[in-house]
Amino acid sequence: MKRLCESIWELGHPLFNAYLVRGADRAALVEVGISAVVPRLVGELEALGVAPDLLVVTHPHTDHVSGLGALRERFPGAEVVVGPGAPGFVAHPKAAAGFVAEDRYMAEALASRGEAVARPALGGAPDLSGAWEVGEGAGIDLGGLTLELWVAGGHAPGNLVAGVPERGALFVSDCLGFRYGRGGFMPLYFTGYGPYLDTLERIRAWGLEVLGLGHLGALTGPAAREGVAAARAAAEALRERVLAHQGLDEDLAERLFTEVYRDELTCYSPVNIQMCVGLLIRRSREAGGSEQRG
Repeated sequence: MKRLCESIWELGHPLFNAYLVRGADRAALVEVGISAVVPRLVGELEALGVAPDLLVVTHPHTDHVSGLGALRERFPGAEVVVGPGAPGFVAHPKAAAGFVAEDRYMAEALASRGEAVARPALGGAPDLSGAWEVGEGAGIDLGGLTLELWVAGGHAPGNLVAGVPERGALFVSDCLGFRYGRGGFMPLYFTGYGPYLDTLERIRAWGLEVLGLGHLGALTGPAAREGVAAARAAAEALRERVLAHQGLDEDLAERLFTEVYRDELTCYSPVNIQMCVGLLIRRSREAGGSEQRG
């Protein structure tokens, strides 16, 4: 647990971050993590004496939604906030098996590193029924603080960015890609390269003091602005590399997988990251990108 600034805390596991925004009247938890880290997250919230009124799901990928069920059990009065299209993505008939398998893999990966995993892995697809599906420009009054929500293109369906303008804080989840602990970003433009860059530009122009990432914590001050520039450079370099490649895409995919599947990213299954690499190659070859399901 780390206090980032007045009224805002970084919570959760170092690899699966969540952010608490506490206004005078209501509190919002941005990000819900994976099932294995919910006990830790709940313990931190209890230590702060906070029962969140809002649970904000930034996007419907396993590592950002599979902790929701356990949090809803512990905080049944909390309202779930999701982006447009997120419930449909999660409810797709082919999605459940992937959610279950990946959540279990991540829990086992943490356990193999000697970490206590006190909660069983996900048993089925996350349930977003009854969630508040917000659109572009939604603003939620927390009491002295405003949680602003906007729809971010490029990474995932139903992808939300949450900001607190009074604190210069922006919670962007995976919009910058995956940041490695030893430095550098793996780009994650799964639904479109062009929209991904548009989102990065919108983030850059926001006037950042606190930049909450989905993994490995927040960046603050100049580091936040430098992080956005580094993420854009990584995305541009990857697309240029794909377009310059002369051989088979399968060979390039194998080479890229070998390069990116390291360090903290090994908490995800190889199959998952192989699929991600293949999708990045595909999106790189699409003229201007497109917002479609991967």
